[in-house]
Amino acid sequence: MKSIDEYLTYLDEQKFTSDQQRAIITSDKNVQIIACAGSGKTSTIVARIIFLVVSGVKPSEIVAITYTEKAAASLKQKIYQEYERAMGTLEGLSDLYVGTIHGYCLFMLQEFTSDFKNYDILNEVQVKLHIKAKRWTNGLNDCLYYVKDNPIPKPLVGKSWSNWEQFSDRVSSYKQFLDIAREYGVEKFGNPHLKELVEKYSNSLLDDKYFDFTSIQISALEYFKKHYFDKYISGIKHLIVDEYQDVNEAQEEIIRYFYEHGTTICVVGDDDQTIYEWRGSRLKYIKDFTTRYSNVEFVELSKNFRSSIGITATAETLISNNNKRLTKKMESANNQEYVKGDILGIRFDSREEENQFIVNKIHQLVGNKFE
Repeated sequence: MKSIDEYLTYLDEQKFTSDQQRAIITSDKNVQIIACAGSGKTSTIVARIIFLVVSGVKPSEIVAITYTEKAAASLKQKIYQEYERAMGTLEGLSDLYVGTIHGYCLFMLQEFTSDFKNYDILNEVQVKLHIKAKRWTNGLNDCLYYVKDNPIPKPLVGKSWSNWEQFSDRVSSYKQFLDIAREYGVEKFGNPHLKELVEKYSNSLLDDKYFDFTSIQISALEYFKKHYFDKYISGIKHLIVDEYQDVNEAQEEIIRYFYEHGTTICVVGDDDQTIYEWRGSRLKYIKDFTTRYSNVEFVELSKNFRSSIGITATAETLISNNNKRLTKKMESANNQEYVKGDILGIRFDSREEENQFIVNKIHQLVGNKFE
């Protein structure tokens, strides 16, 4: 199967809906796909990538980005499986980039500059150990914070510490605070103390030739602005961004940079599923995409193939009270039977009582066949 017509026939045979097919085959416009829960968004992304290759786009000219390494690994596996199933070969797919935005930024920093060849990446545990070890120089010992209704700041950890469990919690809080400040843009806070802490921490990583996940992204953005990657980016024809509702300001700047260099952008997400605003994701990006980008094809995947009508109707009734969301609907594909009693509304007197009910229900369901 190598022609476009053959692949379109294949999509019909696989029972892709008309909206899914529109999201798959629209290649001459920027595309915004609003995908409700259970709407087959991953299958749609996979089919879109395959369609682009069938249409003559080289795999090396396509970049697909999602939010977590686990999701990226799953997406890559599905692309390879479906491509081989549809095309009978995997030839050329090794040049296709599928991964996280942090992984992609690291690839560009190490592939197209000589400044970070010997840098190691710290995972979350290693970062916390590094902060503890370097706390005399990375700003941790200097960090002050305010307690509500008290104008006098307090040291986050102080010069000595006896409760190491609480100390570890403070280190985690410091790291989270640094991530948000750096990803949002520390200069926007207008706080000299905050800026000094960020600089100390960033320098402690650079001195030891370490990256954490946020510094990878921030460093890449700096090199974007210095035009280090212009030649490479000009060769990328399609950028596909999954979980677009969770992008932060720095990530949006990177996405925008591709767009301004001629790359067609396809974003996939759902504003109702935003969960990372607490650490810098900006809901406005998915809500305002059609006004910030030109020539946009808007596609709504509203059919939920995973849940019964009872689930979708209940969810729709609840979420419709949010007047700040994109106007859309979610409806069940009726693949699951719904009978009265499938959904229970229960009120508990305490969180512990609620937790115990959930535990008991899980034990009750283990081993039961799911259809």
